[in-house]
Amino acid sequence: MNYQLVKQVRENNPLRKSFIDLAVKTFDLSFEEWYQQGYWTDAYIPYAFVERNKVIANASANIIDLRWQGAPRRYIQIGTVMTEPDHRNKGLAGQLIHHILQDWQQEACARSLLSILLSCREHMTRYSMMSVFRICRWYLPLTVRGW
Repeated sequence: MNYQLVKQVRENNPLRKSFIDLAVKTFDLSFEEWYQQGYWTDAYIPYAFVERNKVIANASANIIDLRWQGAPRRYIQIGTVMTEPDHRNKGLAGQLIHHILQDWQQEACARSLLSILLSCREHMTRYSMMSVFRICRWYLPLTVRGW
């Protein structure tokens, strides 16, 4: 099946509702109040695969700009990695993470990619973690227990 890639669902009411429904279904977490109170800014970017105007998989980029040891740094944290049960085991989350890394690898501090490992490892397979390392031109052995 050919899915549509959508980068940001905040201003699209049907897609935002579908995204929120999937988050509630997956994590028992609603973004609705966060959105209604104006906290969903341009710094939170869902990358979603959409089928028939419904979000069926998502990985979100959180852009974090700060100063580290006196220098400005941009960090990207990937979170809200989720897939509809009927669409799991098709590599969709890995493809979305690949899109995020391709879009942000030139702008983000290389150290920020470590946050990907820390925030997503329970949702990712050894294969998809190796893909992250290849995309970033890192060739490190995966020796962390549980991966």
